[in-house]
Amino acid sequence: MRNQSLLPVLGIFFFGALWGLSETFLGEALYTSGLPLPSLYLTLIGFAVLGLSRAFLPRPGTATAIALLALLYKGLATNFYCHLAAIGLAGLGFDLCFSLLAPRLRLLAPFLACLTSGTTFGLMMTFLTNNGFWNSDKLLGHIGVSALTGLACALAVPLALKGGEKLRAGGVQAGDRALLPGSVSAATLLLWALSLGLGAGLLG
Repeated sequence: MRNQSLLPVLGIFFFGALWGLSETFLGEALYTSGLPLPSLYLTLIGFAVLGLSRAFLPRPGTATAIALLALLYKGLATNFYCHLAAIGLAGLGFDLCFSLLAPRLRLLAPFLACLTSGTTFGLMMTFLTNNGFWNSDKLLGHIGVSALTGLACALAVPLALKGGEKLRAGGVQAGDRALLPGSVSAATLLLWALSLGLGAGLLG
């Protein structure tokens, strides 16, 4: 890719599609299967994607942009819209916690991001919607699940970040680096074509 300034944009679309892909396919499978705590697994994957992306795209605001594209991906591919706000809040919480916390406290960022974004989502659903599903007991349970998810993310995000840093530093052989932008571009196009195809009813 000749224009290196477009690489961050490409990365945001790529990581947003990865997160959106997991929400679209794994999310539907988890919720229809009746497996306990499906939101834990989905949030854990989403935060792992954000941790991986941070090795390549560390600028503030990037996680929020990735989350917005992930929710757009899911919105295009499915008609299951309930958790779009949760995706956006997770990305925003990730951004804020990693940006505002001092470096020595950033190990707490994944936990705090999960807890604050999950609590905010629960409060929104309880007091700003009138669907009869959310109440005080549901809210308290959701906050507890958010705290548990935060503990899992506190382990997963640093591992994903370290993996990304290793890939960036030397995991990709020098001779392959010229091909990498083109490969990521092709993968990104395929992922978004899949989303559009599902949304248009062409693939399902």
